[in-house]
Amino acid sequence: MVAQPDRAARVFLAAQLDADGHVKFRTGEHAFQAATAATASEDERIRLALTPLGAKRAGRAVTLPVDWQQRRLHVMLAVVRATFADGPLRELLLRTGERLLAEDSP
Repeated sequence: MVAQPDRAARVFLAAQLDADGHVKFRTGEHAFQAATAATASEDERIRLALTPLGAKRAGRAVTLPVDWQQRRLHVMLAVVRATFADGPLRELLLRTGERLLAEDSP
């Protein structure tokens, strides 16, 4: 495990992400939570949240789709891949080498 995890390597990071090639999200948390939305209004409320925590709270207020348990890991994988696909975060991830990375969120 990395003793001093880099705070930039979080799903809460401030990065623009594409979802379905159309909608831009402020952070990976926004993208992940928007995937739980069943309606356009829920999606918009999550997408427009000012902070990752706001997106998380908005996402937790929706009724999850019936197939969410089957889709959630795929959605998270897509969000993480998009987050680290290019740019400085990709370089940051590559510099970790073979070290074990672990989430450390409250």
